[in-house]
Amino acid sequence: MKHPILKTKPPLWLALLLAASTGGLESDLAAQTNATKEAELTRVLSSMRLYNGRGTAESSRADEAPRMNRDAGGILRHLGASPGHAFLPPRTAPGQPGETARYFVQDNKALLGIVSSNIDVTAFQTRQSGARTFVRLQQTYKTLPVYGGQMAVQLNTNLGVEFLSSDLGLEVNGADAQPKWTTPTITAQRAVAIVSAKVVAESPGIPFTTTTPQLMVYAPSVFNATGPAQLVWEFKMGSEVEPDLDARWLVDAHSGQVAARHALSHSALNRQIRDSANTTAWPGTLIRSEGGPPSAIADVNSAYTFLGQCYNWFQNNHARDSYNGGGATINATVRYCPDADSCPWGNAQWNSSSGRMRFGSGFATDDVTGHEFTHAVTEFTSGLIYENQSGAINESLSDIFGEFIDLNNANGDDSAGVRWLMGEDLPNGAIRSMDFPDDQNDPDRVGSSDYVPSVPAGTGNNGNDFGGVHSNSGVNNKLCYLLVDGDTFNGWTVNGMGITLVADLYYEANANLLTSGSGWNDLFEALRQTAVNLGWNVDQRNNLYRACRAVEIASGNNLYVDGTVNCVVKNGVQNCSFFGGPFNTVVQGVSGAHPGDNLYIRGGTYGETVTFSEITTVRSYSGSAVIGD
Repeated sequence: MKHPILKTKPPLWLALLLAASTGGLESDLAAQTNATKEAELTRVLSSMRLYNGRGTAESSRADEAPRMNRDAGGILRHLGASPGHAFLPPRTAPGQPGETARYFVQDNKALLGIVSSNIDVTAFQTRQSGARTFVRLQQTYKTLPVYGGQMAVQLNTNLGVEFLSSDLGLEVNGADAQPKWTTPTITAQRAVAIVSAKVVAESPGIPFTTTTPQLMVYAPSVFNATGPAQLVWEFKMGSEVEPDLDARWLVDAHSGQVAARHALSHSALNRQIRDSANTTAWPGTLIRSEGGPPSAIADVNSAYTFLGQCYNWFQNNHARDSYNGGGATINATVRYCPDADSCPWGNAQWNSSSGRMRFGSGFATDDVTGHEFTHAVTEFTSGLIYENQSGAINESLSDIFGEFIDLNNANGDDSAGVRWLMGEDLPNGAIRSMDFPDDQNDPDRVGSSDYVPSVPAGTGNNGNDFGGVHSNSGVNNKLCYLLVDGDTFNGWTVNGMGITLVADLYYEANANLLTSGSGWNDLFEALRQTAVNLGWNVDQRNNLYRACRAVEIASGNNLYVDGTVNCVVKNGVQNCSFFGGPFNTVVQGVSGAHPGDNLYIRGGTYGETVTFSEITTVRSYSGSAVIGD
């Protein structure tokens, strides 16, 4: 289940739910489940420890409260320890960070919404960065992968959990009621035949290939949609001739209906550059290889030069060896045309099935080349699905790094008037403005009238721009501009921090903490955890928060201080209940607040000395509050 774009913690929902319960078995079970969630959460939070310079856990005291984000059902979606701290897992697997992350999930199933004993997770990607290890976990049901159901877990050197982001398909819990559900009714061959017939009808005469189908579970909630879980055959289709056919297909393994289609071609050092000479020839004639002399064809030389700059940017700034992190050959075809009616072709693409970039005549410019190269990087890191919110983030990351490469290569005009234009050197001029997206009718914040509504999950195509991925990318593009150059926007003033800091922020978030179905709220949580990882100070993190508020991917929460009560659990909830209660000192409230929170202090006198370091709005309620010794 994706998270609401403007997320606030609902501090009263559990108490209200309990008060509204009328009894009976269903409400008793709900209460038991909630009690288990809260017990697990209390145990996790109380396990947080400070690590000294030797990596040893010392104490639980923290100047900043841990960060937590739960959905309206109380399910944990994000959890971040205070800077320098980590949550001690009940059990670890020494030398096996993936298994330790899995243990943490198993030991907190109720808190994460896992009810079925058939749901598990398994590590599919582990990345070491300094003293930290980043693990991406794949959700499974009876060992079958849940498509897009993933988690990201960050561990310190002692295997303490510093951060968790969860995007699980929880409707899969209901599959236990159908014991034979995981046995397909139609064969893999039939699933391929169904899609093949559809493709042949829509694109007659176009040759294509398919991968071997894999049985999976499709959970619509991962992609912010509703509906039951489906058993599906998943496979990829690719065409050497028609890039728009490159897609991942999910076919219901019982009904034979297409459950979803997700594009694998995204528009917008060992190098091999081919030329199609403004024809449909694919992959074209090899013109220039690594170390070879310049060609008489300008587009070939442009692609060769700019792809080299892309490689050097990621290698020099992020220690990444080619787009896959493993030294992959960089393949590109220039002056490509998908068909005779689209020649010269006014576009560029990263093509997953062929591992090749395609550029129409004149489109191998520095920022566009960087854009497509970054699509390849994203495929081998977060794997952001090219649809709706995750697709818009995918597109924006490509715009961001394409522009960073453009601004740092000393090629062309980078003056203020074109500094944030994507594609200013293209034959027809710029295609997007990153500092002022609305100049191109793209949204600069989530609430903009230019924001394109999402399409039903799995129905994205060129006609609907896959849910507005090229337009809604403006939200994160604006965020990047604010962070790099600084500006006042939407009532928030943001200080410029420069390209170096912001490039590290976005790269590390994409490489380590985003998952394939991440949306705006996930991006916000990933960015602020990455800021902690990079050692940003409080002022810098507050600046990040202001920028995220400006583009409306973050919002504040309401916390309460009441010196007249002393609840067992003090977490900022307004009233005492089994599930928590207000802080009873202002110091506790300030410590528990995060940038942008509203801190409500009950009327009375609080003899405390308080220092506010976060961006917090403080108000009194039920009378005037006096604070001070």
